[in-house]
Amino acid sequence: MTNSISNKEKWDSNDFNIWLINFSRTKTKFPNLIELHIDTAITSLPESISNFTNLEILILTELKNIRSLPDSIGSLTKLKKIFLSNINFESLPESICNLSHLKELSIYNSKITSLPESIGDLHLLENLAISDSKITSLPESIGNLDLDFLQLNECPIQTLPSSIGKLINLKYLSLSSTRISSLPDSIGNLIRLEDLFLNETLITSLPETIGNLTNLDTLDLGGCPIETLPSSIGNLYNLKLFQLVNCSEITSLPTSIDRLYNLEALELSGCSQITSLPSSIGNLTSLEELYLNDTQITSLPESIGNLTNLVNLDLTNTPITSLPYSISDLPDLEIIGFEQPQPQPPLVEPDFEPVEIQDVNIANQCNGETKSPINLKPLEDGNTVILSDGKCYGFEDITDLYRNNPYNFKSPLTRVRFTENDIRIVKTLIQRETTEGRKKSRKKRKPNKTKKSKKTSKKSNKTSKRKTTKK
Repeated sequence: MTNSISNKEKWDSNDFNIWLINFSRTKTKFPNLIELHIDTAITSLPESISNFTNLEILILTELKNIRSLPDSIGSLTKLKKIFLSNINFESLPESICNLSHLKELSIYNSKITSLPESIGDLHLLENLAISDSKITSLPESIGNLDLDFLQLNECPIQTLPSSIGKLINLKYLSLSSTRISSLPDSIGNLIRLEDLFLNETLITSLPETIGNLTNLDTLDLGGCPIETLPSSIGNLYNLKLFQLVNCSEITSLPTSIDRLYNLEALELSGCSQITSLPSSIGNLTSLEELYLNDTQITSLPESIGNLTNLVNLDLTNTPITSLPYSISDLPDLEIIGFEQPQPQPPLVEPDFEPVEIQDVNIANQCNGETKSPINLKPLEDGNTVILSDGKCYGFEDITDLYRNNPYNFKSPLTRVRFTENDIRIVKTLIQRETTEGRKKSRKKRKPNKTKKSKKTSKKSNKTSKRKTTKK
């Protein structure tokens, strides 16, 4: 029986039950055991668990009949990971703080109300994840840890100790669905923090020190009763995702938001008191997604046309009735929840300055090509232009291509967008067509009034003669 489990490095519940029945009252060591995973209805964890001298991973799930871990767990000094889920433990033994090699401690769906005061002794602990548990506070000693990941989701915790600011290597902090209403000023010391989740908390404001978190990549305040944002928010120049979903108390965004040059997604969905965007929103040139649905925003600033990377704009359930002219400069933009067509600017601006069109000799300059790559019509000298893709196009062919989609004017061969200079050349051709069309129109007009006048004169003379003869 011993051999059936003694050589195994990983035990499941069946293996543990064999040990529990046959060896738990002995001093037999199991030095090969590295990982223990128990997910069955056992009734006890005996002190002799200390015989698993080389255990590194302990996973306990669905242990509804066990109320605590044995104190002897503190002797398993090689433990690196403890995972507890769906357990009825109300506390952890102080001896757990003797696990000098512990790197990960995860607790999910438990009745644990507090962590041991000496948890700060776990100097190698990197990952502390607690979710859906009864923990109401953190000990001050938490600041002695060297964490890079801290999660406290769905716990009734109300405050963070100021010592949280000592976690200078922390990269991930999640307080989602807790009862925390404010952050200590020391939060600004977490200069390596990359992800901060405060969604569904009771936070009404952020400290100015939040602006010190210059490595922050994600900030989620969704569902918070937050009323204002500090101007220092503009210092988060590495922020890429900013979520304010359903923040129904906030009324405006600070103008400093225009300094978030690396922001890729801004979510204001459900911010029902926001009525406008800062005019400087156009400075967010990295922005790809902008969600304004279910807000009270009535119009978009003209500067939105500067958001050349914007691909998604959600205007569902907003009072916006028209779009700024500049939005036509965003050819890849998809607008959701707005049915009115985008404004169509003139193909050639009234103040457009034409450029010089060089004459093209097809035989010498078109690399042997004699037909238009658009419709294979023969090219003609004096009616051909070369664009940046190196191809020759007939005047009419290339202007028609531009007219069909001026906002996404691409080479039909390389599918690369034509350059600004190409566009100026085509606009010059269109302007020339318009001017020549007007001249032709004037030449074709007939002097109708003059002819009509002569006919009338002849007719009146004949009538006059008839009258004279009768007399």
